[in-house]
Amino acid sequence: MIYDFRIMFIFYFLSLFFYCRSDELLRLILVVSTGDTYPPVALKGSQWGHVSTNQLTEAGMEMEFHNGLLIRDMYTNKNSSTYVFDPEYHKNLMEVQSSPRDSNLMSTEMFLAGLHFPELTNTSDLDLAKMMLMRPVPIYESEFLDTLDCVGRKELIVQQEMSTWALVTFWGQNQDKIFDLYTKVGYKGVGINMLDVIYEVMTFQDRYGLELDPAVEYYRDLITTAHHLIWESRVFWNVDSARALAGKAMTELQTKILECKGGSCTTDHKFLMYTSTVETLSWIQLALGFFNGTRPEPSTMLHLEVWSRNENTTYITVKQTVGDVTTPMSVYNCSLAECSLEKVLERLEMYSASSEELEKLCADANYLVKLLLSKMSTLLISTLGVLTIFGIAMYLTRAKGDQALSLESEKSRWSKLLQDDDGF
Repeated sequence: MIYDFRIMFIFYFLSLFFYCRSDELLRLILVVSTGDTYPPVALKGSQWGHVSTNQLTEAGMEMEFHNGLLIRDMYTNKNSSTYVFDPEYHKNLMEVQSSPRDSNLMSTEMFLAGLHFPELTNTSDLDLAKMMLMRPVPIYESEFLDTLDCVGRKELIVQQEMSTWALVTFWGQNQDKIFDLYTKVGYKGVGINMLDVIYEVMTFQDRYGLELDPAVEYYRDLITTAHHLIWESRVFWNVDSARALAGKAMTELQTKILECKGGSCTTDHKFLMYTSTVETLSWIQLALGFFNGTRPEPSTMLHLEVWSRNENTTYITVKQTVGDVTTPMSVYNCSLAECSLEKVLERLEMYSASSEELEKLCADANYLVKLLLSKMSTLLISTLGVLTIFGIAMYLTRAKGDQALSLESEKSRWSKLLQDDDGF
């Protein structure tokens, strides 16, 4: 009798242990960057022509198709602990959103082709024909997955890229070379961010064995250095800058994770997919705490797995897939294994922005000026701007009190201030 009691006692605690560790994958949130793409511009002499700009290459199509196959293998096997959804499309269980750029929409289509690739029973002609079929899946265009959907954001990128000493020094030392390069490749702008675009063109033509413009070849080292400095500078951007560029994407992720608070989800969606630009993906990496200052590889996949434990606790695991390699990622102040829902939401909240806030961050010229001054306060251009604004304000104040200075004396005062300033 005692023997039977001990057996029952052991079984009780074993069952209690396994119950306490009964984890279930509630939802997969997948952010996928666009695949290998033709560059956004065709420089003078580009051999691939203007017709293909921002289109997915053949290699990009294969990469995204392969991603679809990988996700199907990882998350649709009912015998796996990471099973979360069936490969067949169900409206209530799956939702797919994409940036409206051609390359992102094409990437999404190829991913879904891999995800829904038919299972073959043999190699008959019927099955081979079946290989060409794909279950149509609706793709919703979402502006928040594109970081360049308003002029204000483009200006912000230029300002922030010039907000680190390394880039400012690089620009000052190489300005003549940069303008010479721009002239020779037919670019009429002056922003340093164009060097990153030229880098995309250069590396694209290298990959496909295309001859480079002589000016691009001549300035290869300069272009490469600029590319690395531009992406490294993003590590030092302030939170408001990231909010202005990707705040709505952060808000969307935060909302979808919050739906599963308390160990269950309030909506039926098991698989949520977002195809974004590499820029948006980099901001999500930054928000979660593992952006390393380099441009994400094409077709990078960021997995946000929402798990429940004991039907009342929700936690998050984060993984990243590049090619065939999937790596666990550590969210800021969390372990590789898991992160509490609250900590992930806290990180995303820092970078989130509502539509109203985004419009203000995007369109408010005063905000952009304030941001530029706060980030470049030690630079000559910032110093001159402050002195100019201060001088004008003083001039107007004195004029109102019938104490206006003459134009000659005001110029003399500004000249003296500038002579006393050491610049940078």
